[in-house]
Amino acid sequence: MLPHTQRLIRKPLCETTVQPDGTTWVVRLRETWDPARFRLAGEQAAGDFAHTWAFTVDANGEVVRWEHEGNFLPQFVHTDFK
Repeated sequence: MLPHTQRLIRKPLCETTVQPDGTTWVVRLRETWDPARFRLAGEQAAGDFAHTWAFTVDANGEVVRWEHEGNFLPQFVHTDFK
């Protein structure tokens, strides 16, 4: 729980799904997390945050298309460690 609150902090959740789409497969990776743990300044801390990557893979195993959408991810923050 966060100090001075009654809010329970949830751990991030990652899930993977694979769906056939004609002659290709769509692989989706989705991460959800509690915005109380991470959010950009100005973002509302309501509900779960999520980000999804989708990769279209052909019969040869080659990625022929990819896209992503959702909230700004903690992994996108770069910190210079010295």
